[in-house]
Amino acid sequence: MLSDATVGYSTNVHPGDSLDQLWASLDDAEAVRGFVDPARPLPIELRLSLPVTRALAGDATVLDRLDGTLRDKGLRAVSVSAFSPLPFHGTPVKENAYLPRWDAEERVLFSQQVADVLAVFGPPDEPFLSFSSLAGILKHHVTSPGTDAVVARNMARVALHCHGVTQRTGRKMVMALEPEPGLTYETTDEVIAYFQGPLDRAFAEILRAEAGSAEGAVTLGRDLIGINYDYCHQSIEYEDNPTSLRRLADAGIRLYKSHAANAMRVVDPLTNARAWEALRPFADSIFPHQVLGADAAGRRVFFCMDLPHIFTPEGRRELEVKGVREIRIHYHVPVFGSFHPDIGTTVEGTWAGVAAFRKLAPESPFIVECYTWSEQGGTGADRRRRIQEGLAREVRTVHEMVLKA
Repeated sequence: MLSDATVGYSTNVHPGDSLDQLWASLDDAEAVRGFVDPARPLPIELRLSLPVTRALAGDATVLDRLDGTLRDKGLRAVSVSAFSPLPFHGTPVKENAYLPRWDAEERVLFSQQVADVLAVFGPPDEPFLSFSSLAGILKHHVTSPGTDAVVARNMARVALHCHGVTQRTGRKMVMALEPEPGLTYETTDEVIAYFQGPLDRAFAEILRAEAGSAEGAVTLGRDLIGINYDYCHQSIEYEDNPTSLRRLADAGIRLYKSHAANAMRVVDPLTNARAWEALRPFADSIFPHQVLGADAAGRRVFFCMDLPHIFTPEGRRELEVKGVREIRIHYHVPVFGSFHPDIGTTVEGTWAGVAAFRKLAPESPFIVECYTWSEQGGTGADRRRRIQEGLAREVRTVHEMVLKA
């Protein structure tokens, strides 16, 4: 039986790009709840796509149906995944996962609509309701030195909207930015610099009328926008999760959610032939899988946006020239057991992060995120049940580790 911690999973593992798919994903979530603990409601991070969000925002009957369905199925949508609102299953995703960009009006309007609908179906007894979004835009999409300011101003506009939702409904609404390899604010250093620079300046401009002063505006903004900390993302960056979490907290950045995720790692990839060949099938994934490499001194010296690159002559030669001795791959794998006999994982960093996060942000949820279950073979009902059982095992595993923290 689960208790004493908010531990759930992200429904981005299920198709959810239409209303029909949304209802089916909640059937899956109900089944996962049955495998976890049928006697208790199951927290979930509900992924919302662009068309589903528009439908919910535009039709109160659809929104009421969602609210009622969640209650009937014993599901608590404590948070929303608003990171990737474009099609996320059944078609190549790749860099579309990072669209719409934060320098586009469409991202602002989508985020504001997410806040509006979450205030209706989110559990009323949660200390806050959060939705996660990407921490910036892809670095290779930056075309102007003024991009940081544009992105920050758009985020501050969403913060102002969240404040309005909070004032109107009495339910605290916050946005949690999710750093990820390749984004403008991917490392802890970059996140802190962004908050202390462009974002605080945008808060002072956009929220000043509401807060009464520039200083008050920054304080208000920091309460409305925090971080969704993904343990595997920062492990891929070769960061120490407890240290990074402490630095974020010391910088006054709120930790509103965490993704209990695990990633692939391979030591000595250029000489470890078995691991090299074991990685090849994963290059066919529909998702983007960034690769970061470190040299013998543990320094990050290599980056590419997707796994297939390392299997090209150019990619392998770059690994050799840069003296890469370890690679970490942004491919989410289950947090339990041994994923593959020849491929290691970053799970030790996950558990260290879980323990630190529990102490620093005891009210914030832990969300299992392993959307690649959808690529792990099988067909029909057997495949669907295996995914449900696997997700339930992940939730139970994370819960056990949280209670040990």
